[in-house]
Amino acid sequence: MSFESFVSSVQQLLPAERIITDDFRCFALGGDASCSALKPRAVLRINSEFEMSAVMRLARTHQVSLTFRGAGTSLSGQATGGSVLIQLTSAWNGHKVEPLGERVHLQPAVTCNEVNRLLAPYGRKLAMRVEPPAIATVGGLVANGALEIQGARLILADGSVVDSRDEQSVADFRLSQAELLAQLAELRREIVADAELVQEIQSDSAQQSRAGYRLQAFIAYEDPLEILFQLIAGSEGTLGFISEVAVATVDLPRHQAAVIAGFNLKTDYLNLVGSLQGFDLQRAEMIDASAIPAFKPQHELPVFAQQLNADGCLAFLEFRADTAQALQSDIDRFTAWLADSDCVGFSEFYQGASGISQCHSLASSLVNSVVAQRMAGTTPIYQSYAVPDTDFEPAFMQIKQWLTEFCCAGSLAWGDVTTGRIGFVVCPSFSSEADSESFVQFRQQVVALVQAAGGCLAADYGVGRLNAVAMQGIASNKKNSLLRALKSLLDPDCILNPGVILEDEGQPFQVSFKATPVVNAKIDACTGCGLCESVCVGRGLEFSARQKIAVYREIETRKEQKRELPKYWEDQFKTLALDSCVTTGLCQQVCPMGINTGQLVVSLRAIHNYRYQRLAWGCARHFAALSSWARGSLQLLTSLQRLFGAERVEAFSRRIRRLTGDRTPLLLSTTPGRSRPVYARNELINLGKENTVVYWPSCISQTFGKALADDRENIPAVVQRVLKKADLNVVHPQPTRGLCCGQTLAKKGFEAAGEHMLEELIAALWDISSAGRYPVLADTSACSLRVKQRALERGIHLYDSSEFIDKFLLNRLKLNPEEQQVAVHVTCSTRKLQAEASFYRVLNRLAPRWVEPEGIDCCGYSNEKGFVYPELSEQALKGLPAELKGCVYGVSNSRTCEIGLSRHSGLTYYSLFELLDRHSEALSEAHR
Repeated sequence: MSFESFVSSVQQLLPAERIITDDFRCFALGGDASCSALKPRAVLRINSEFEMSAVMRLARTHQVSLTFRGAGTSLSGQATGGSVLIQLTSAWNGHKVEPLGERVHLQPAVTCNEVNRLLAPYGRKLAMRVEPPAIATVGGLVANGALEIQGARLILADGSVVDSRDEQSVADFRLSQAELLAQLAELRREIVADAELVQEIQSDSAQQSRAGYRLQAFIAYEDPLEILFQLIAGSEGTLGFISEVAVATVDLPRHQAAVIAGFNLKTDYLNLVGSLQGFDLQRAEMIDASAIPAFKPQHELPVFAQQLNADGCLAFLEFRADTAQALQSDIDRFTAWLADSDCVGFSEFYQGASGISQCHSLASSLVNSVVAQRMAGTTPIYQSYAVPDTDFEPAFMQIKQWLTEFCCAGSLAWGDVTTGRIGFVVCPSFSSEADSESFVQFRQQVVALVQAAGGCLAADYGVGRLNAVAMQGIASNKKNSLLRALKSLLDPDCILNPGVILEDEGQPFQVSFKATPVVNAKIDACTGCGLCESVCVGRGLEFSARQKIAVYREIETRKEQKRELPKYWEDQFKTLALDSCVTTGLCQQVCPMGINTGQLVVSLRAIHNYRYQRLAWGCARHFAALSSWARGSLQLLTSLQRLFGAERVEAFSRRIRRLTGDRTPLLLSTTPGRSRPVYARNELINLGKENTVVYWPSCISQTFGKALADDRENIPAVVQRVLKKADLNVVHPQPTRGLCCGQTLAKKGFEAAGEHMLEELIAALWDISSAGRYPVLADTSACSLRVKQRALERGIHLYDSSEFIDKFLLNRLKLNPEEQQVAVHVTCSTRKLQAEASFYRVLNRLAPRWVEPEGIDCCGYSNEKGFVYPELSEQALKGLPAELKGCVYGVSNSRTCEIGLSRHSGLTYYSLFELLDRHSEALSEAHR
């Protein structure tokens, strides 16, 4: 049998769009957060349990290996493979919460955040604190041993299926797999009869090690079927596939507190933690003080942290209590304990969920700051081991010394003496064999140290490929033989994730390490962690931020090394990475390294679009005429919609789009007609006149009016009506119809033309605001984001609509709040402006019964993107209607975003100013 025959068989099972075999997309999709360089030959997107079972049977028939992928955030290479990579579609997103929320049934594609959101109304959550919660999936968590299961539905390597929650399924499985279960029962008898092996298994379990299969199941259970379920959970995809799990939940902690303390000696930290009695201590982690100089900005750290010496550490201590009174009592006792200890200083106590989250975020930021400052071209590798508490300090100090000797930049150690955990990150370069060999030697030293101390591989980041031999080096020969026997029993043909957990014998520490080439300062710090994918609107349609970076690195490396680079690689990169990217920069907000991949995309667009520079400058210099043409086109669209019907015009537009290869914009039935622009003449400002404001209507607001079927008004008219109602004197920059911030041109790579338009706008705002004396109102959030900082540098005080309403209008109007429930979308530009607080304050005054859908970070419109790439908006907003039950309309603060939101929600979305206009009236003379 061959790989080609396997693909041929799969083509009879799956549609072509879910079978990816070209090396370009396989390269992009094959990478993950680990240091493994393996890339698949094919990627299959599986939609159902039937398909999964069939693919596993075909793989066994054709002797082709499979690797299962969740979110791709695993750090040890367990989700990479060199043959066939299995990805799950969104169809695997099923969930069911049992009454009272004490147990939840989940399919593998559900994320940790989604589960906790489902459980929140019950006052429950998942038992484990998972990082990163926004993207980590249940399938990955269970496979890596991070979740305890109470039931599951499994698919074994031969394609057979069993559900532990279904009596008939269990009975059928006991008959069809009687020999397998008998062999598991025999293994159990051998294990429990071996006191030495039992002691080793129990020692690893006591140290909470996740390394290897859950052998504790042989001791804890007698039923071989229950043992089977426990073994596959935590097997990292090497023994079978888990298609659904039942997971127990825990109460949300209502009374918890955390504190950060600084110590000049790690012995002082150990003495303090060892003396703590009577506290429900949840965490006692310390981070080496070498992280502190790398942390930015320094002022966010407690003052005492900046005074620690090189041998010191920061301790993050967290505890809980049953009642608020008991918690306060514990805080008082804890404060006294710290005051009497040898700590240099300690922070205020963080309380509640938000406070604990802030403390966790600070600890994570310390580690990320060190990684961000590693040498260019190095790759971060995360490790965790467990040692007995008596060996904790010497082991920690020895590992720290080796880290310093091995790599000065980008290495850091942390630990928790209560669990014996020692974790560290080291950032080697894998650009040569010597670099790889140096890292292997370092690893061997650590393994020998842990083994001598009677410790184990903690595998908090999984065993994977990276730690397979490390685990086997620490474990006894008996345990290693048992692990191999289990693999042979459940996956005799070794088709499931070969090389994960169990490395090939005689090949110590052989991992295909992923090099990190230095290609562009904008993205050189990228570790490929994948957190960007949690906010990427095009994920699944185009490349995510980390995939763009990975492919860009490979293309540039091949060019530099003069290696073969097929032309279709560059063509596909332009299509899947550059043309469709919305460049909102949301990825920067969640990226631990602070990378804005949109900036890279814009710089590459500048290269690709260079030949259109003259056209861009023509648009910039004649923008007023261009705007008039756009409004005329929208007026024509409205006429056609009236004549033929909006739905028929959309259908015709779709046909034209298909005929032109998706090169023409899609004219939806909800696409609005023309707006009426502001025709303001040159205005002379009376410097003595009070309450003057400058209103700059964006080109978007002056172009897009109301759709045929809605009851909206032109935004400039509404804004001016509200300002007049508030008794404000309104002036406009000149020429009103020819001013634009230039954002659209700049995002396409025409930075000089966009900068020219921005400078024209700033100059006009400076003149009309009387050199910054009067506040400026911008009615579109994306435009506010581009202009605000530049305006501030010139002394102009520019406000986005939410900020302006919050600061200047709410107290100048009589408000009549909306009584019904409304939907809310805070645009990505508003978030980057850090103006959410203003937005929410306005909503609380105008429409207190508002609902903000979960998981809708960006609508996918991004100026014109929603028209030219409508699939992006469809992808971004596909779950919107289900989130808006009971809402009568929606509210946002960007006209193009409102177009997409209205289309995909079934509601009409209004601007914040329209909401204010509907629910306010002028104050009486007596109250002004």
